[in-house]
Amino acid sequence: MTATAELLESQIRIEGNLETKIELVCARCLEPVVEEVSRTFDLFYAPVPKVEKPTIDQLKDDETEIGFYKGEGLFLADVLKEQLLLALPLKVICQSDCRGLCPNCGANLNHEECRCETHATDREWPLSRASSRTGSRNNSFPGLASPV
Repeated sequence: MTATAELLESQIRIEGNLETKIELVCARCLEPVVEEVSRTFDLFYAPVPKVEKPTIDQLKDDETEIGFYKGEGLFLADVLKEQLLLALPLKVICQSDCRGLCPNCGANLNHEECRCETHATDREWPLSRASSRTGSRNNSFPGLASPV
C-alpha cells in the first residue's frame, strides 16, 4: 500500500493505491477463498461546516465528491479500511461451477454427494405440497380468496 496525505487550505487530500490479498468465504459452499484486492483512490476531506441552526438540506454538487471530518483531522487507518471494504466484491464464489451445500443435510456438493432421503422434487415449498394434496392453494390461510 502506498498513500500520501497533504493539507490544501482546510482540506485534506489522500491519494494512494491499496493492493492486498484477503481470505473470504464462498457464498455457496462456505469454503475459504483468497481474493486479490486492488484499488486506487484520490480523496478529499473538509471540516464539517459549523452551522448555527441545524437544517435539512441536500448536498450541493461540489459536496458529493468530498468527505467530511470533525476535529483536527482524521485517522488514515479509517480511510484505508473504508477503501478496502469498497474494493471487496459483494459475493465471492470459489469456482464458477460451485455446487454449494445441500439445503437439507449440509453436505458440500463439491466434495461429496448428498446422502439425505429427500430428492430434488421434494424440495418445494411446504405450502405448495399441501395445496397439491388438497386441491386448494390457500387452505392454510383463512380469509384469502380462492383463485378463480
